[in-house]
Amino acid sequence: MSQARSAAFGFAIAIVVLIAGLLLAMTVGRFPIGVDDLVSVLVAKAGGHRTDVSPAVETVILQVRGPRVMAAMLVGAALAVAGY
Repeated sequence: MSQARSAAFGFAIAIVVLIAGLLLAMTVGRFPIGVDDLVSVLVAKAGGHRTDVSPAVETVILQVRGPRVMAAMLVGAALAVAGY
């Protein structure tokens, strides 16, 4: 296996692990949320239309867990760039 192919494979594995971690962080907590509800809210928000999930679930995703998970991801990326 060549060096470039090995690096691409490692990058693909890292992306899969990152997405799985994000899904886990967004769904597990004091107020458990299903992956289908998470995807429904995110697709509805991106498309600009209404969703059929409860407003409490939408609030937890968009105002509580979403910002916290994104901040954790950005801090992790900043630490990786800084070399820690």
